[in-house]
Amino acid sequence: MADSRRTVTIVFADLSGSTALGEALDPEALRSVLARYFDVLRTALEHHDGVVEKYIGDAVMAVFGLSKLHEDDALRAVRAAAEARDRLVALNDEIEAELGVALGARIGVNTGEVAAGEGDERQQLVTGDAVNVAARLEQAARPGEVLLGYETFRLVRDAVRVDELDPLELKGKAEPVAAFRLVEVLPGVPAFTRRLDTPFVGRQQELADLCSAFDRCAVNGTCELVTVLGDPGIGKSRLVRELAAFVAERGRVLVGRCLSYGEGITYWPLAEIVEQIAGSAGHGGISEAMSGEADGQLVASAIWAALGRGEDAASTEDTHWATRRLLETLARERPVVVIVDDLHWAEPTMLDLIEYVAAFAEDVAILLVGVARPEIVESRPTLGIPGPRSSVIRLVPLAAEEAEQLVTTLAADGAVSADRRARILDRAEGNPLFVEQMLAMDAESAEEVEVPPTIQALLAARIDRLEPGERAVIERGAVEGRLFHRRAVLELVQEDLRPTVGGHLLALVRKQLVRPDRSLFPGDDGFRFAHILVRDAAYAATSKELRAGLHERYAAWLERVSSAGPGEISEIVAYHLEQAARFSAELGRPDRALSARAGSKLGEAGVRALERGDISAAMNLIERARDLLRDDADQSMRLGLRLSDAYIESGRFADAEAIVEDLALRAQENGDEVLSVAVGVERMLAMLQVPKVSAEESLAVGRAAVPILEESGNDVALGRAWGLIAHSHLLSSEYGAMEAAAERALGAARRSGDLRTQRETIFWLSGAELFGPMPIDQALAKCEQVLPDPQERITIAHKLHWRGGLNAFAGRAAGLREIEDARAIYRDLGLTMRWAGTAIADGLGSLVVGEPKRAERVLREALDLLEGMGEKGYFSTIAYYLAEALLGQGRPAEAEELTRFSEATTAPDDIASLVGWRRTRALALAARGAFDEAETLARESIDLARRSDSVMQLADVALALAMVLERMGRIDEAVPEALRAADLYARKGMEASAKRAHALLASLQ
Repeated sequence: MADSRRTVTIVFADLSGSTALGEALDPEALRSVLARYFDVLRTALEHHDGVVEKYIGDAVMAVFGLSKLHEDDALRAVRAAAEARDRLVALNDEIEAELGVALGARIGVNTGEVAAGEGDERQQLVTGDAVNVAARLEQAARPGEVLLGYETFRLVRDAVRVDELDPLELKGKAEPVAAFRLVEVLPGVPAFTRRLDTPFVGRQQELADLCSAFDRCAVNGTCELVTVLGDPGIGKSRLVRELAAFVAERGRVLVGRCLSYGEGITYWPLAEIVEQIAGSAGHGGISEAMSGEADGQLVASAIWAALGRGEDAASTEDTHWATRRLLETLARERPVVVIVDDLHWAEPTMLDLIEYVAAFAEDVAILLVGVARPEIVESRPTLGIPGPRSSVIRLVPLAAEEAEQLVTTLAADGAVSADRRARILDRAEGNPLFVEQMLAMDAESAEEVEVPPTIQALLAARIDRLEPGERAVIERGAVEGRLFHRRAVLELVQEDLRPTVGGHLLALVRKQLVRPDRSLFPGDDGFRFAHILVRDAAYAATSKELRAGLHERYAAWLERVSSAGPGEISEIVAYHLEQAARFSAELGRPDRALSARAGSKLGEAGVRALERGDISAAMNLIERARDLLRDDADQSMRLGLRLSDAYIESGRFADAEAIVEDLALRAQENGDEVLSVAVGVERMLAMLQVPKVSAEESLAVGRAAVPILEESGNDVALGRAWGLIAHSHLLSSEYGAMEAAAERALGAARRSGDLRTQRETIFWLSGAELFGPMPIDQALAKCEQVLPDPQERITIAHKLHWRGGLNAFAGRAAGLREIEDARAIYRDLGLTMRWAGTAIADGLGSLVVGEPKRAERVLREALDLLEGMGEKGYFSTIAYYLAEALLGQGRPAEAEELTRFSEATTAPDDIASLVGWRRTRALALAARGAFDEAETLARESIDLARRSDSVMQLADVALALAMVLERMGRIDEAVPEALRAADLYARKGMEASAKRAHALLASLQ
């Protein structure tokens, strides 16, 4: 057996009190007792296909899944343990009667991943924590007890009765370990049972084909064989259940199931079918069914003998003949449907029987349905080929909408969130069993969607059944990923296997484990795993040592053959180098040079992701890079600055602040003034979001940084410093100064080639033009000048937001659609802060065009997100605009409450919010008749707005004061304020708002 990783189940059994037993018995008697004890254990363990790996003193260790994996290895192990326990009870009674002493045995059963390989008498075949836990469970058991570990219990839970114990403190384990005392194994129950209420979804054509086959048999009086093929869990049994329901009133349905292992199971399906025919009458029941037939007693005797219950054995020929005659006799009364499930486990003799009946049954309506996995075609090709009296139905995964319907029905209580539902559908890929099992796991735990151990075991067993060459090929394909290439496999397999790679790939396609797919490389063949979980199972079976080497070799091959630019494949190469480095480190052989290569490439890929606006990818890549570059202080610090930027953009302000605090200490220790200044800029950018600093403080840091960074020639950091200055002016609503600083930031970023800062600065420029003094028509022209033909998604989004906002502010509803498109891109790229911040333009634009309900929806969604993040800058602004949206719907009390949220989160120098919450609260107060307070707040908002150069803001407060004065009946004072508002709106180019001011003016006059 080649070295591999596999999930096995280990059984440890030990004789308790053996020291006292040795003292009580003569050595020869003791030797005889122990031999009988070991013989009972070995018999029970090997009866269920366990491999008795070693004897350790009085202990026996057996492994299930060592030489060959089975999907039910855990259940086999538990059955073996239960049988051993019961046999030892009987043995104990014998020994106590003979020698007057009693034996006590403890048994522990545990499942887990192990490293397996060649061994001899001096070397364990399996190693891993799972082995140690099995031994500790055995030691914790009382005499006569079987204790199961948690993973074992999960794999057999439907087939056992257990007592759950308090978590056990086991030697060598840091945390208590879950354990279960085995009470009994339920006979004939599988390790996991399918839900009986699973709805029948899709498969309408397949069901129609089965029903048509039955109709042909019934009408023509013929016998047909239909083989239903499909991967495990794909819905084969569910389909034939529907067939059984369809024919229940017109025919007789008989069902048999093949067993995966056991003694005397050749005709097990036949035995189940006969029991349904004869009931408890046995031989007499068969005779009764054959009454009136001249050969009835011969038939009954032959079948009874075939099932091992007669005095004489029956020949294969007699068994086949008798079975055919029994079914023909039954079918003369009404059509018969015989369903044989799990046909892939059938013995060849049973398959011969089925094909014999299909070929020779005459003038009767018999439909034979064999339900099997695709691998049956390897041993019995005729079952996969349609013929005159046979057909084949192959089931494929459910379509996306069908799988979604299945999830909806099974999760009818709505306990599964939309996000988790989507992840389950993504992982299950249309396999109904996978959907069902993942939903069951989901109900148990709030953790990330997990692949149930039952499915892992099923797929691992499938991989383990492959021929050695096929397995080598599929494992190397798995290293490349879900999509892999023939030439990559050729590069990764050992040289003597290369001539056979094409044949092995063809075999894997025939076995429906992989399928041909589009190649990413000219002149090569591409393949895709039939299911991502098949890929995962093949990868998991590979030893970490082999994985490390294969990943490094694949990275080298990819760099050599790819025609793409280095940047395009850098992330893929980096991933494979990272995996190679990680596995080497886990095996205790860290490779610093390999880690440095992987870290550098991950860092490069992360910076590119940041520059293109893919923030989630940027954080992931840069975090991994820094983890590998712990020994390279310079690279780690440089990437730390970029990571802080990504954290801020995603709303992870505490993480951003923590990382820059750490970088500041390290820069100070290194005595690097330029780096210290750059870190200080990033620290201020992080702290402004919460905010923990004033605009004045951040402006001072930015201005102090500029000359130092200009002298150093560090244009990357210089661009960030000018960005900090722009942000500081934004807080003070000094949009002209903000625009100037943003222009300087853009220039520095262009000189350094820092695409991230270039794109961010364009966003700040758009903000200056949207809310600043520049008229809308001029601002639209500048938008086209700065972004004439954007190509990247993020710059497309910036232009849509810029242009859409200006058009919406002018009263053109089409602008709202552009803002909506921009925000969709921001959200898709993981630009959380951009998405939330642009709700301001979206909400304000909606108010301008007269859609307050839309404004409420947009603003409230962003407000909820920001509240959860602890962000306060955008929050305070969005809160007062949301209040304005509520005022527009006649809800002044709610609006007033929201202005208090805005007030509580407004920084002392955030002019826009200081003005905004006062203005909207003044309107809310006036609506309920609190005129004096309303007027006071309205006039305060005017005084504050005069500190800003925002024409829009000055217009808004003038209009608000006019509306308050109108309610107070002071028309003469209201008229000039309304006129001022109309003029200011017109100066900005906000035509719809100017019309609203003129309408108020007209009503006043």
